[in-house]
Amino acid sequence: MEVKRILGKLGGLSIFLAYNTNVDVISHVDRKFEELFSEKDAKKARKRDIELLEDRIDLLGAVFNCMKKGEGNEIQIKNDELKNWIERKLSGGEKRLGGQAGIMSNLLSKLGCETVLYTTNLSREQAELFDKNENLTFPYLDNGELNFSHPSELWQDIDTKKNWILEFFKDQELFGVRANTNSRFIASSPYTKENLEMGQLERKVDELAKNMDCMILAGYHNLLEKYPDGTTWREHLDSAKEFLRRAKKANPDLKIQIEFSAIHRRNLRKTILKEVVPLADVLSFDTNELDLILKDIKIGGRTPEPDEPYRMSETLREITKELDIDAVSIHTHHYYMSVSRDYIDPRPIKKGFKFARNAAWTVASGRELRPENLELAEEVKPSERGREHRRSLADSLGDEKFSSSGIHRNEFDIVLVPNKIYDDPELTVGLGDVISSTSFAVENALG
Repeated sequence: MEVKRILGKLGGLSIFLAYNTNVDVISHVDRKFEELFSEKDAKKARKRDIELLEDRIDLLGAVFNCMKKGEGNEIQIKNDELKNWIERKLSGGEKRLGGQAGIMSNLLSKLGCETVLYTTNLSREQAELFDKNENLTFPYLDNGELNFSHPSELWQDIDTKKNWILEFFKDQELFGVRANTNSRFIASSPYTKENLEMGQLERKVDELAKNMDCMILAGYHNLLEKYPDGTTWREHLDSAKEFLRRAKKANPDLKIQIEFSAIHRRNLRKTILKEVVPLADVLSFDTNELDLILKDIKIGGRTPEPDEPYRMSETLREITKELDIDAVSIHTHHYYMSVSRDYIDPRPIKKGFKFARNAAWTVASGRELRPENLELAEEVKPSERGREHRRSLADSLGDEKFSSSGIHRNEFDIVLVPNKIYDDPELTVGLGDVISSTSFAVENALG
């Protein structure tokens, strides 16, 4: 009954998503991939500290890092030479809808949300990957009026942005490096049309915002240093900031979540954290992205491990203060955690996390997001380690009720919900997007 009640609420939610969509080309860390490199290459790759992918040794080193850490990551390809090499060697894989905004839009429309997607990347190949859901639309102007149609009706004659996904599974080995868990590395291609600009729709930002209940914005990490027209990431980021200001002014009740993503260029990352994030309500990230955030926020100490839930909660509290944002949310392998102040009642946040873990389990199992499958996931036992972490945090907080409720109310509200883990997932790409988008949508639908 709870699943159907929440789905009913989601059917009344209007949500806007931007900016990043692409086509994911799926490959695997297997014998064929290993044969592209030598032992000498592997020795070099182990020593690399990688900010951008400049050559194929960087690619191998980035995969090593993901396997050792047991975390996903995404790094941008720096040059056409490497991009062309990857396209030749890894082009035979399955193609799927990619990009946070793209994956989330498809997903939320399946759950019944009135979903509006905006991207500058809408090629024909890209547009045809979206599900043909009537409640998934793309905004455009017709004689100066704001209108909406399915993305497949509004594609442009432009190149398709592609990312290459290298999936690996627990205990796989590559040149002696063993994977700690199921995850993936993403080699992201640079794309000159991806600039966060709203184009003609800039004139209708106020109207668009007034018609939305909430927004999820992602893709800031894909900004290029310089564009063919001479503009830089700085000018386009300023445009994105103005969009946020106008949307909030037009609709003060509008809740906005920013997906952090892996930003390896420090100047861009620091500017996003300092200037963009404070304009939103929620910042969502995973453990790898937390490590990047803490490189730029001076709050002392090392990055907390997921099995240190009290240190994790303290770190999230400091991030909330440092970035002057109402809430931060992290998804780890065994639990999800939110720390917030002056945001919303924590009970809808908890319900959002509980729905999200069922949605993620359903997607990982290869099942469709249908009510009967979500109800099946409802019966799955949560992670025991996640429950242990909740009990540990309860002891540290001196809040006995937290061990069962998962909600701690104080100056900063804390919510922790154990995850549900599907041991042999059909895919790893996009599971974080499932968690982040569905939890945010549900908390807004119920809040």
